[in-house]
Amino acid sequence: MRSCHIRPWVPMTLTGLFLRTLARGCVLEDQFLDSSEEFYEALAGCTTVIADKLSIGGASGRLVLPDVVNITGAIHSTALVPLALSSPLMTSIEAPQLVHLGGLDLNSIGSIANLSFPKLQHVAGQIRIERLEQYVNIDFPVLEDVKSIYLDGDFGRLGFRRLQRVDNDLIVINCEGCKTGNLNPTTPDPVAILFPASNLWVSSS
Repeated sequence: MRSCHIRPWVPMTLTGLFLRTLARGCVLEDQFLDSSEEFYEALAGCTTVIADKLSIGGASGRLVLPDVVNITGAIHSTALVPLALSSPLMTSIEAPQLVHLGGLDLNSIGSIANLSFPKLQHVAGQIRIERLEQYVNIDFPVLEDVKSIYLDGDFGRLGFRRLQRVDNDLIVINCEGCKTGNLNPTTPDPVAILFPASNLWVSSS
């Protein structure tokens, strides 16, 4: 286990917030967690997670954040390889109550088959998901604003049905064989991209 300094809780006052636990803020000073068990122990009962970056590379199986409403930093992972080689790779990231997120940066997540953020409305930074090795549907059904979006992988559907504002670039790459410099380009599979019918504002840097 790596050094992980956690302040167990910080009193919070959030009007109208009644979840399965009382409002509770958790400060993670060194936010790399080596396993799913450490992750659940550190975030048990937390509704707000205060951290610059929440690294999840050591988790395995389903990673569920049942009570978290706000994460100030980014959820981050490069290679999803649990320290215990006998443990399964991460297959799912689920945050059923999450509304605010600092960013989402997932790279080389070949084992991921499900990303679930049904209540996520605001992302202060970037959503970046790349090097997916499985056919995955990405759906952010109530997301309204994000700094930028970069998606690179084999997608069947991309859902951003309430997206209103992207402050910088919005980039979607759905064909590995179509990239510049490939001498044998392939025909990409079709992908359904669901955006609002109108009022989507995108600023290209």
